[in-house]
Amino acid sequence: MGLRRRLGHLLRARARRLDGPVDPIEALDLAYSRELATADALRQATAGMRTAQTRLRLQQQALERERPRLEGSARRHLREGRDDLAAAALTQAVLIDGQVETLGAQAERLGGDHDALDAAGRRHQARLALLRTQRDALGAQYAADRLRLRASEALAGLAAEDTAVRALLERARERMLEVQARADALTELNRRPALGDTAAIAAEVTSAAVAGGVERRLAALRGELGLPPGAPPALPPG
Repeated sequence: MGLRRRLGHLLRARARRLDGPVDPIEALDLAYSRELATADALRQATAGMRTAQTRLRLQQQALERERPRLEGSARRHLREGRDDLAAAALTQAVLIDGQVETLGAQAERLGGDHDALDAAGRRHQARLALLRTQRDALGAQYAADRLRLRASEALAGLAAEDTAVRALLERARERMLEVQARADALTELNRRPALGDTAAIAAEVTSAAVAGGVERRLAALRGELGLPPGAPPALPPG
């Protein structure tokens, strides 16, 4: 089973045990911790197999050392005329031969299993290193993506807030312009009667000045003509 498929199985198994969504970092840590446990189990199994093989070899060597002793004992019993004891010693020697052969075969089989398990352990160490690299890389990428998401959310909120602020400022500006326009209109209305009164006063002053000048000119003309002074002319309606 490939590493990606195994990781997928681990993630799906973890997801089935959880009610809510799986946190990616937690899932990666779980997968890595399980691979560490597998690596530890492989190391223990390899070491145990090597220990068992060593024990078998020691037993085999001990039996091989026992066989010459039994053969010597059989020769001694034959010289003594104890054929039965010689036969018993040879029987044990033959049985030892079978045991030595069995132990040797078992040791060879354990040696092959040990080599296969050791090779599997090395391959698993390579997968473990790859998973560790992927975990670190994906964890860093996930952390960066979360920071980018938070930054994007903050920028989105800032944009929305900026739009709201602009709307508030626009409404305030419109209100200020409205108040300013009303104030200008009221000021203009308040100024118009004063301008009317000033114009009326100016007209009256001008009319009186003209009337006085006309009266003086008429008197001068009467004197030139030798006419008696007349009544003062009526002022124009004003």
